[in-house]
Amino acid sequence: MLDLGQFKLQRAILEIRFDAAYLLWDRAGAISGSLQKLFPNLKVPSANPAQQRFKLNDNTQLSVELDKANIVSFFPPTNLDVFREAAGKVMPIIIDVLDRKTLTRIGFRVFYEKKFATKSEAAQYVVQCMPSLQRTGKHFNIEGEVRDPSFTLRWEGETTGCLVALQAVHAKLEVDVPSDWGEITPINEEKSYAQLDADMYAHSSTPTAKFNAPALIENWYKIVRRDVGGFFNG
Repeated sequence: MLDLGQFKLQRAILEIRFDAAYLLWDRAGAISGSLQKLFPNLKVPSANPAQQRFKLNDNTQLSVELDKANIVSFFPPTNLDVFREAAGKVMPIIIDVLDRKTLTRIGFRVFYEKKFATKSEAAQYVVQCMPSLQRTGKHFNIEGEVRDPSFTLRWEGETTGCLVALQAVHAKLEVDVPSDWGEITPINEEKSYAQLDADMYAHSSTPTAKFNAPALIENWYKIVRRDVGGFFNG
């Protein structure tokens, strides 16, 4: 049985999409200038005519492109208050500067993780949550076990939908350090976890005048936490 209480919130993302806004080519400076007033420690990792990337603080990033924009927070507080506040500041700026009247898609996505000692344990957990994935005996002339299990379900109505996925993940982080940096230790880390991904979205047009980022995040986040376990468990 999938129990959301056993998972840690890994990422929260809010994305808006719109018809191509070529004003970005002319007004890129206006966006960064407005953001600088709200986020004094703003950094700009990259900027070009088609995409701007901003680092609002240590764990929150913003990307603006010709036809979409998204704000991402890594390992945010579980109440998402800081994330909602940041989204409430940046999204109106983007919409105003790019003169967008309609959003073609709105998406709110959260990733959760449940850590395990090994990749095999993470896979076993996913299989246990999804009985249809369980296999025993010999298959393809092989005595083995299920590896890299994943399961995806999409539930969609006329205007909104939700895609939910559960999978076993094994990630590696390797960073070599040049010899002339002295005694700094190279990074060689691995982690195994079950990842739960819930993506709620509105796939019909939404007037920007009716778009309230903090309210949407609060509402959809409550829905995800309330329903995702029951939806997976059936």
